[in-house]
Amino acid sequence: MIFYLFRGISFFVLSLFLFFPLFVFAETEGIPDFFSSPETASFFLDEKTIQNGYTFSLFDDNFRFALKPNILSEVSAIQFQKENSNFVFPIEGKRFLSPIFEYNIVNKEFFDNNASLLLEIKVHQDIPYYARIYFFDGEKNIWRALPGESRRDLGVIRASIHLPYARLALLEDYGILEEGEASWYRYRNCDCVASPDYEIGTKLRVTNLENKKTITATVNDFGPERNLHPTRVVDLDYEAFKKLASPKKGLIRVTVEPIFSSGVIRAAIVEPKKRNDLAFSGEIRSKAAVVFYPKTGEILYGKNEEAQLPIASITKLMMTEVFHDTHTPTVKEVMYKKRDNEEGSRLYVADGETMTVGDLYYSILTGSTNNAVNTLIRATALGGGRFVELMNKKAQEWGLGHTLFYDPTGLDPRNQSTAYEVALFSQKVFGHKEVLEATTIPQYSFSTLNTKQLHKIKNTNPLIGDTELYLTGGKTGYLDEAQYTLVSRSKNKDGQELIAVILGAPSREISAKESKALLLWGFQQL
Repeated sequence: MIFYLFRGISFFVLSLFLFFPLFVFAETEGIPDFFSSPETASFFLDEKTIQNGYTFSLFDDNFRFALKPNILSEVSAIQFQKENSNFVFPIEGKRFLSPIFEYNIVNKEFFDNNASLLLEIKVHQDIPYYARIYFFDGEKNIWRALPGESRRDLGVIRASIHLPYARLALLEDYGILEEGEASWYRYRNCDCVASPDYEIGTKLRVTNLENKKTITATVNDFGPERNLHPTRVVDLDYEAFKKLASPKKGLIRVTVEPIFSSGVIRAAIVEPKKRNDLAFSGEIRSKAAVVFYPKTGEILYGKNEEAQLPIASITKLMMTEVFHDTHTPTVKEVMYKKRDNEEGSRLYVADGETMTVGDLYYSILTGSTNNAVNTLIRATALGGGRFVELMNKKAQEWGLGHTLFYDPTGLDPRNQSTAYEVALFSQKVFGHKEVLEATTIPQYSFSTLNTKQLHKIKNTNPLIGDTELYLTGGKTGYLDEAQYTLVSRSKNKDGQELIAVILGAPSREISAKESKALLLWGFQQL
C-alpha cells in the first residue's frame, strides 16, 4: 500500500547535522498513519514534498531518513522495510546494534546521485565502543561504513549516503573506544588530543562524565598505546584537559565522539565558461571529464564537469600549495615516525630513519606516498587538522564552491571536487616549478641520511614518457569510492597549454587513454 503526501509541510530545527551545515533533521505535521505494517512503509512523494524536502520518522522513531529539497527531479514512490539483523554477511569484530533498515526510491532515474540523503539510527545499548552506520555493498558482499557522527548525548548515530537504494545497519566496532579514561600531556598548549583510534586532523567531542563539561579537540598525535593502557580512550593536551577538570586529577572518565565537519564558509563560486560549438566524438567512460583552456578560462569539452565527486590523491596538489605557504626549507632534516604510517601507496622507510623535506616532497608528488604526507606536515610545525583547515580556506579564497577536504592525503572519500574545479586549482599549483618537475619526472631517487638506504620512487602517472604529449604537470589518484582520477597539463608546439581532468574512471589505463584523447583533440581545436 502506498500513502500519498499532499499536505503542507512545516519544519522546525531539532538538531544540526554537523557535516551538512545547510540541512537539518525536521519534524512534519499533519501526516496520516503511514505504516502498512510494523516492518514496512510506502509513500508517494508529490511535487511540493520534493520541493520542500521531507524527514521520515519510522519504526517507532528508531530510524529517521531525510530527503533534502529537490533531490528528486520528478514525483516518485519511496519504500522502507525493517529486517532482522541475522544477516548472511556479518563483519568480524563487530556486532549489530540495530535491525537492518532498507529504503528504496522507486524511480531511480529521477534521483540526483551527487546529492546526499541523511540518516539517523537510535542507539539503545550502553556500550563503550564506537558505533557507525554501515551499508551493504551487494557487488562485493561486504558491509561498508558511511561518513557520519556519533551523538550519544542525543542517543543517535548519523550518516550520509548518495544511493537511491540501500540496506543499512548500526554496527559496533570493538576496536574503537568511545568511553574510558583520559590523562594529559604537555605539547602545544592547544585544544588537542592524542588518539590511537582516529587519524590526525579528526575533531573529537570530549565530555567529562563527572561534571558534563565538553570541549572540541583536534587529534594531533598518536596515543595512548591501547596494549599498555587498555582503559585509556585518549590523552588530552594540558590546556584542553584544564577545560574539563583540574590537572591535579591526573585521570578523568570521558566519552569521545568524532565530529566530521569542515566548518568552511564558501566564497562566491567561480562560474565556468563553455564553448558550445565544439563536439568531441570519442567515448568517455569516466564519470566526469573536462578539457580546460587556462588562457581564456574556457571549457572546450565537459562531461558532468560540475558534478561533485571524490578526487582521491589529487588532494595532494592542494596539500602541496599549503606546504609552499609555510616556506619550510627543503634541506631541513626530518625523522620518520611509526605513527606516520598510512595505507595505500607509501614510502618504505622504518621508524627512526631520516631524510630531507625535499625528499618527502618529491616522493609525495612523484609516487603519491601517503605516509610521507604526514611526515612532511610534521616538518612544518602544523598539525594535520590545521593543514586541512588551510586547504579548505585556500579553496574558499579561490572560489571553489564544490571543493572540500577532510584529510591531506586523499584517503578520505569525502575529499571532493568537480572536474572543472580540479582544473582550476591544479593550474594554480602547477605554477610552482618544483611541482612541474616532481609530477613529470619518471622516477625520483634518494638515500636516507642515517641508514644510507636507497629509495627509488616511480611516477604513478601512466602518461609519463608518452611521445605524443609534452606534459607540464599531472597527478593521479585512486580510491574504491573515487575509482581512478587523473589531472594532466600538456603543452603543444606553439606553447599553448590545456588541462584534462578525469574523475571516476573504471581503470588507470582508461583514465590515461581518455586524458590523452581529450588533450590531443583539444589542441586540434586551438
